[in-house]
Amino acid sequence: MTARAPALLVLQHVTCEPPAAYEDELLAWGARLHRIQLDEGEPLPDWRAFAGIVATGGPVGAYEDDRLSWLAAEKKLIADAVRAGTPYWGSSTSWGSRPRVAARRARARDRWLGASPILLRGSNAVASTT
Repeated sequence: MTARAPALLVLQHVTCEPPAAYEDELLAWGARLHRIQLDEGEPLPDWRAFAGIVATGGPVGAYEDDRLSWLAAEKKLIADAVRAGTPYWGSSTSWGSRPRVAARRARARDRWLGASPILLRGSNAVASTT
């Protein structure tokens, strides 16, 4: 018997913004997903138990800590995971804002379209389009 691969952690910000077609594709490839519904108050698990992190979009800005009680903890989780080398993928709002939180700043010519690796430069995680 072979061991099951660790699941991907899905950080979903609102019910109406799931990974959608990306989820379908991940499941077709045999990925297991562990979804946390942040806006419903589900607690964040230890990111080290997961093979990677997927953050969905939604009406969430990375600067809205005062409005969203869970946002600071999510940003810390992502920053810690990215710095440790955990694969991370964010969509929609997450694409532009979540890499920035790990870095405190991000440099990307086109952070809204396409895919880009997150590079570590010193203590900063930087979204890169090259």
